[in-house]
Amino acid sequence: MDDIQTTDTSAPAASGLLTGKVAFISGAGRGIGAAAARLFAREDARVLLAARTEDQP
Repeated sequence: MDDIQTTDTSAPAASGLLTGKVAFISGAGRGIGAAAARLFAREDARVLLAARTEDQP
């Protein structure tokens, strides 16, 4: 019998932990910065983003 490992990649429900807080995130165009921006926004923070190039999201 084959062992199959699965990983749950779903995000937990937002708790509003950062409601009323402001986060400035540099490097938000990709990678860890982009992931942090999404997580902070999901937790209801006001998010200000900075990226090195304009064509990066």
